[in-house]
Amino acid sequence: NITYFMNEFEKLTEVEKSEIIYEVVGKEIYKTNPVDVLTFIEDPYFLGSVYDTVFKIWKDMIQEIYPAPFCKKYDEVILSCATRCGKTYVDTFVACYELYLLTCLIDPLKTYSVSNIVFALLSKDNATAVSQIGGEVYKCLTQSPYFKDTTKEKLSFSKLDKDGVRVTDDIIFKAGSSISTIIGTNLFFGVVDEINAKPSNVAAENLIENRMRLYQEMRDRRESSFSKAPKRTGMLMLAPFLILFFV
Repeated sequence: NITYFMNEFEKLTEVEKSEIIYEVVGKEIYKTNPVDVLTFIEDPYFLGSVYDTVFKIWKDMIQEIYPAPFCKKYDEVILSCATRCGKTYVDTFVACYELYLLTCLIDPLKTYSVSNIVFALLSKDNATAVSQIGGEVYKCLTQSPYFKDTTKEKLSFSKLDKDGVRVTDDIIFKAGSSISTIIGTNLFFGVVDEINAKPSNVAAENLIENRMRLYQEMRDRRESSFSKAPKRTGMLMLAPFLILFFV
């Protein structure tokens, strides 16, 4: 009785729902049942060996996004707060958790019917994208025991803003500052760090239009590439900064 099942299913916690989804469907396409996001952040095998301390507010927020591995609540997040609050760390945690979930699949490309899967790390210019969000992601991929086991090779991010970096056979990371970074890609994850910072080649009066076009292109790329995927596949993150004035 479908109606009875759905009524009972809705009474379950997010964790219980996630376990049922894995047992009924997930075992067909996943190598292993993914850990929850808090375990991913804290366990030394994942990111716990990379970051000693993560503010509780960020842990709580990320758990709000991912209450359980198969029960993600959001696929677009705007993270707006003052500078130096840790936005880049949150962007990194989410990027790495999305990557982790993909690497738990038996065959990501077959699962999503695509030729590759792209993660785009964007900022006001290429150098900032590579050094900030790219630098944090690189640290995670090269220091986390899980990702070192997964990539099976020594990674170099030297071409991150040029040809991109193939993290696995299926997954490519790219960095940049404009729409050209994501044109023609199967965009699965995209983050624009400090999205309200003005690129040097954009006039101040065109900033809002330029950033809105970038967001819309990212959204269109993800939706078109993964149109047949389940709801809330992948993630888009926008991270504007606020400047606080104290009088």
